[in-house]
Amino acid sequence: MHKFLAVFSLILFTCPVAFGGAFDSVKIGGDFRYRNESLETEHNPTRYRQNFRVRLNATASLNEYMKFKTQLCTGTDEPLSTNETFDNGFSKKSIWLDLAYLEAKFKYGDGLTLRAGKMTSPFFEVFKSELVWDVKIRPEGIAILQKTHLGEVSVDANVGWFVLDERTRDEDSYLLAGQLIGNYKFKNKKTEIGAGATGYLYDKTKGYPPFWDGETSYGNTLDVNGNYASDFHLVEGFAWCIFDAVGQPLILFGHAVNNTAADSNDFGWTAGFQLGDAKKPGDWSLFYKYRVLENDATLNLYTDVSYRGNANDEPCHEIIASFKPLDHFIIMATAHLWKTVSGGQLLDNKRFRFDLMADF
Repeated sequence: MHKFLAVFSLILFTCPVAFGGAFDSVKIGGDFRYRNESLETEHNPTRYRQNFRVRLNATASLNEYMKFKTQLCTGTDEPLSTNETFDNGFSKKSIWLDLAYLEAKFKYGDGLTLRAGKMTSPFFEVFKSELVWDVKIRPEGIAILQKTHLGEVSVDANVGWFVLDERTRDEDSYLLAGQLIGNYKFKNKKTEIGAGATGYLYDKTKGYPPFWDGETSYGNTLDVNGNYASDFHLVEGFAWCIFDAVGQPLILFGHAVNNTAADSNDFGWTAGFQLGDAKKPGDWSLFYKYRVLENDATLNLYTDVSYRGNANDEPCHEIIASFKPLDHFIIMATAHLWKTVSGGQLLDNKRFRFDLMADF
């Protein structure tokens, strides 16, 4: 890892100096987030925690059709981890490779794009829903994205093939997924409606150990051998609308998922709204989401990390208030309310977060 960081730093900072205009097409960016957090679990003492996240990325335009993007990030090797907690006597913190992929736009395919590598999600997740995939997920494989415009209507068709687990002495596990989205923007440019559906086929899951560490299911049902008790063949549908309300954009959305391969506890849904949009200095937004997710409705390793361990079929609430006082700087306050099970009892959980975020 240290050798990789050294090479990455040399590429980012010495090559533009050494080769001048040859590296004018390389764009460097990133962001930093400081977080103060409290967690209250019924019958337990309140836990207070501070952490931070750093991301540093570089995008290189190789030619008029292709570009390469890579990103380093704090966290651990867990698929959705990006935070480093202030802890352990001022210890050094870890940096990991978060992104590394090629993106190519086809010369003779208008709106057709190919991605290959460890990439950002090629699938649209409706407005912070994160019911199936957390926004921090980085699938590894190949994806093809097609966007078509028909007047005020746009249609997106996305497909992907990803590697989940490469096994030395057994069959590998893969994910095959496809998505179709339709979106209509009214002529006033402030009103929009859209809907879409996605199918996720996780291959070789039932009877196999949980992905990533082979032990942790995050609430998915395991059999007596500690393996997944069901396959995960997911079908999701979602819809949204955007219109102007009290001088601010208002987004309403809904999202549902069903695991057709599970015998029970196979359904989840979420609905919410966002008023305002913190894009420019002085802007603000208010977000609310209500969520219910049964234990085997989706692969819980990849769903919203904030609610892992939530009790089966119990509601979750999320409230986020954001304010942008300056360019490249946002202040955010978040509240999560959900339930967990301990000793056969339902326990109330409350998490409060205060974030300071800067990007460049």
